[in-house]
Amino acid sequence: MHRLFAELEPSLTVTEQNLADRVRYILRSNIFDVAELERLPREAVPSSDENATAEDAAPQMVEQPANVDAAVNTPVVVDSNDDGTVAQELELEHMRSTLEEAIVETRSTPLENRPRLPRIALSKRNRAVVRALNPMLVTYLEASRDLCETDSILFGAALAVCRIIGAKVSTAGRATGHSSAIPAWRRRIEERIAKARALIGRLICFRSGNNRPRIVRTVRMAFAGTNVSLSQPDITQKLTERIDDLKQRIAAWGKRIRRYTERSTRFNQNRLFQSDQKRLYESLERPMVSGTGPAPNQADTVAFWRGLWSEPVNHSEGPWTEVVASQCAGITPMDPVIITPDDAAEAVRRAPNWKSPGLDGLHHYWLKGFMVYTEPDEWNCVATCFFIDCAPNVIEFIERIYTILMPGGFWVNLGPLLYHYSDMPTENSIEPPYDILLDIIRDVGFDILEERTGVKTKYAQNPNSMMQLEYDSVFFVCRKPFCS
Repeated sequence: MHRLFAELEPSLTVTEQNLADRVRYILRSNIFDVAELERLPREAVPSSDENATAEDAAPQMVEQPANVDAAVNTPVVVDSNDDGTVAQELELEHMRSTLEEAIVETRSTPLENRPRLPRIALSKRNRAVVRALNPMLVTYLEASRDLCETDSILFGAALAVCRIIGAKVSTAGRATGHSSAIPAWRRRIEERIAKARALIGRLICFRSGNNRPRIVRTVRMAFAGTNVSLSQPDITQKLTERIDDLKQRIAAWGKRIRRYTERSTRFNQNRLFQSDQKRLYESLERPMVSGTGPAPNQADTVAFWRGLWSEPVNHSEGPWTEVVASQCAGITPMDPVIITPDDAAEAVRRAPNWKSPGLDGLHHYWLKGFMVYTEPDEWNCVATCFFIDCAPNVIEFIERIYTILMPGGFWVNLGPLLYHYSDMPTENSIEPPYDILLDIIRDVGFDILEERTGVKTKYAQNPNSMMQLEYDSVFFVCRKPFCS
């Protein structure tokens, strides 16, 4: 990238570090969208063959792979092609920043004000974006404290996918059960009723002798298109007929609205009875109307309640209770229902992709697409590269890796211990040094087969660049015992 910039702008002197900082700032500030980021490199880099015809150029444009797919297939790139390395690294950085902003935005937004997630096409590119965000979600989901926070993280991830692929997201918020939309025809009828009532008032004022210009103008408009004149002798009778006609229309319109309201109420009550009978009965209860008479004397009230609770009373239960108890004695108690993770996974698998039954508006597709490895004894080997220091609690990472490994499975790790949450005052970061980390790994149950320190490693570097950044990483290989 620095070589291309020097060729395009030879008059400017910019170091590689300064150029990389500027690129990082542009990505994090979201000055350009994904389409602009893809278009700018094509316009800035000149073509290698200026005499190429349009027929020759078209296949070249088709054969160019999408940055998203390249970033997914090779998340850590060490290649001599400077352009491809920079493009893939910029795409990953853009995804990471978009995901972080979407999760922060979702956490601070009330449930009813969240945007409505659209349906996306199940194309290869969109699936590649979901797969690329999956490993980035591990840090957030591992630090989640409850289901509400997990739901916010998944919703933010879905929102990030929609923004990355350029899907249109509605920002008007979603209609919840507390705010039902009024049909357009009902709004029109209510507007007609309001105008008719206002016109009745103007006609009654004119009939009473109010001859202000505004009133007269309104009355003339009410009789427009008829042979009625305001100066004819039977104008009072015509006004009364017009007022009665408007009242009949208002009554007919109101009856139509009442029919719709009654039918809608019955429909909602039937659905509520099928899903939650207790909630229906609670909604049918009416509060007791307090009396309007004089308040009782305070002394009489205290004496009444003291006498009610202080005097012992022997209650005699009716014989029917013994009959019911004897009939229920032979009923076998129902076994407790235990919902396992397999049951939840099977329910999600069978659910339609684009249904969102909850108030959060999160489709089932996102529950299927985003996953965290939690199944015990599932994997033969787990490889972590520049990974274990990306969580606020590295111990949870080690315990989770131990859980998902099969007995005899291997864990291979390479990377530094930078602890990304160490400088965040709002996060409780656990940052053990390497010797303590080895003790934690042994205490969890791993057998350390090999370990080295000071391993020189590079991360997404261009080997042809004159500027090289190396890490003093740790490398170790562990095994989960067979008898664990």
